[in-house]
Amino acid sequence: MRRAEGRHRIACAPNVNRKWLTALVFGLLCCGSAEAADRIKLTQGARQIDLHPETGVLAAGMMLKGAAFLTVTKDGLGSPDIHPDWPTLDALALPGGRFLLADRFGLLRLVTVDTGTEPCRATELASWPVEGTPTGLWATGNHLLVASAGAGLLTFEWDGSTTPTLASRYPFVDYSKEIRMRPDGLGVLADNWDTGLQVLDLSNPVRPVHLATVTRGFVDSVALAGDTVAIADRRAGARVLSIRDPKAPVLLMEIPPLPSPDPKGPDVKRVVFSPGSRLMVCEGPAGAQLVRFGVRDGRPSSTTVWRFQSGGVNDAAFLSDTDVLLSLSNGEIRRVQLPQ
Repeated sequence: MRRAEGRHRIACAPNVNRKWLTALVFGLLCCGSAEAADRIKLTQGARQIDLHPETGVLAAGMMLKGAAFLTVTKDGLGSPDIHPDWPTLDALALPGGRFLLADRFGLLRLVTVDTGTEPCRATELASWPVEGTPTGLWATGNHLLVASAGAGLLTFEWDGSTTPTLASRYPFVDYSKEIRMRPDGLGVLADNWDTGLQVLDLSNPVRPVHLATVTRGFVDSVALAGDTVAIADRRAGARVLSIRDPKAPVLLMEIPPLPSPDPKGPDVKRVVFSPGSRLMVCEGPAGAQLVRFGVRDGRPSSTTVWRFQSGGVNDAAFLSDTDVLLSLSNGEIRRVQLPQ
């Protein structure tokens, strides 16, 4: 399942289908592209991508174009298994190689993925209606947290297989987008309409307790690593905060957005911490930047150590601190090696 500190602390799947890999490499060489094994093309740019920690399967949510699943190994990316009738906004890895998908049209969809074939094969096990538009998922113990636009933060009692039972609703949010949570129960909830970012005590998920409202604005994404929170403010760039005192968060730094080719201006979509707590800021049409934190003259500072400006970037999934998958707006999933 996702870990509270960094979304993608994942090891690649160890098993490789050598016959398939040989055929794939041969086909790519015939096409004259030595790097093509590290990129594949989907029918649409994925809004989000998420790796499964047990199987190395990547789930990609393509909104109205459905969902795609592919295997990721140390040698390359598998072909995608695409389900156009699963309009997915988020995916949550579950034990046993399963995913829970947040469906754009108000459903939670439980799927299993068979990695014994190429491409891998995803099969729906069950689906359940949910209030609003589910956009963010998190699981803790026997509870499922759903950030649902128009409905707030929904908490379900769920054992991972049977029908989820609604246990509580936290309505004090306009357009809830993402939920992240630490093992000790401290959570952060993103709202991309008016409320901004909320810090919550979720030690009892059925009874969320509001601790602080950090900022107001269009917060599309939130990342949590220990006492550090990063948010994606769509038009303003990324902000990094300390929640060492969760009732009094402190702004550490602001990361300006890259120059955007979009006449509407910046469109920062996602923030993702690497295993080494560097921050990937995915900025839509402007690309992406990787930021390292430090201290300069006794004050927190940031340094951009890498930029990607060869296409729009919607999301990122780290395999290691220097190995990342990018979801590009043109439909590519591209694997990129990063500097130390």
